Amino acid sequence: MSFDLHSVLELLTSFQAFLFSLFLLSSTRKNRLSNQLIALFLTLLAINISYNFISEYIDKFSPNLTIFIMMSAYLMAPSLYLHLKASINSDYKLSWKEGVHLFPFILFNMFILNDVYIANILNESLPSIMEKSMNIVLYSGFYALFFFYLILGFQLLWKTKKLYYENFSNTDIRRFNYLFQLNAIVSFVIVSSAIKNYIVFNKYDEFIGDSIIIVLLLLLILFCWILYKGLNSPELFDHKAKSLNLVSEIVNEVERKSDNYSSIVDQRVLMEISTEQVDRLTRFMKEEKPYLEPTLSLQELASRLDVPPRELSILINHHLSKHFFDFVNDFRIEHAKDILSDPSKQDLTILEILYEVGFNSKSSFNSAFKKVTGFTPTQFRKKQFTMA
Repeated sequence: MSFDLHSVLELLTSFQAFLFSLFLLSSTRKNRLSNQLIALFLTLLAINISYNFISEYIDKFSPNLTIFIMMSAYLMAPSLYLHLKASINSDYKLSWKEGVHLFPFILFNMFILNDVYIANILNESLPSIMEKSMNIVLYSGFYALFFFYLILGFQLLWKTKKLYYENFSNTDIRRFNYLFQLNAIVSFVIVSSAIKNYIVFNKYDEFIGDSIIIVLLLLLILFCWILYKGLNSPELFDHKAKSLNLVSEIVNEVERKSDNYSSIVDQRVLMEISTEQVDRLTRFMKEEKPYLEPTLSLQELASRLDVPPRELSILINHHLSKHFFDFVNDFRIEHAKDILSDPSKQDLTILEILYEVGFNSKSSFNSAFKKVTGFTPTQFRKKQFTMA
């Protein structure tokens, strides 16, 4: 086999994907299933990329084995989607019900059983027109399946975003951002791959070589990005997510049920939130300043207040009509405003201030500060001392 730019990129991209997959599978991380699923996705993608090398060596022994290996591409989209589910909820476990995700893989293998697998055994070859039609069906099915799972992934992430905002104040939003970016980048790569194959099938010869190189470079960028995230932010792969419910689901559940003690208690919580409870929460936030902890979660705050997490969630997210994320960040912003207005603290940089008040990134601090005040932190500070 000759080594041109195309084949070198295939080798480099596949090697990187295999290497990081081995790293994830061999590491002792908390969310093992999530890492195993992303490793499976990367491995399947690497296999699909290195088709030319696989067929070069395996075809000599068994053409059907080559075909079967390449048909594993129909497991890529489900493995990515299941990775998202396992990343979001550490209680998630694969069950027999998940066998439904194998159905497309089985279906398309059955589709080519007679004309490919059996024909190979009998040393028969398909007419070129029939082979082209079959390839169009297989590729169309692959992209339709992938887009279906990507849409499911975005729906899942949209719900997850609400969960994170209702239960966390900072760190876990970064995890949501990573998962959303992963799904978005893969979507872009798949769209590019679909365009590339459209060019190949329609024999636009002047664009074929460039389109293949572009897709391989995009895949290389994808793998480099995942590798960078894994090395630079290992907590994104270590994080042990908790099973959570949206407050709207909790409220609906409580309103539906009223025939057992726990539901009666929850009904009381829904109906009898008092000014005293709100005042106690506000006083605790101002006096104890738990918001200074970057990783503060609703469950941790509930524990310190000695109240059930469900009750605190209903109080903040439902009765105060404010996400826990925004509720905590409002206190952080007020603290930051005090520091920015203090003449004795003019030497503190914006970066020092954001860490002091509980933020862990400049971008999130700037956006939250401007959302509340209408100014960036720098503009707010200048305004205070100009007025003085």
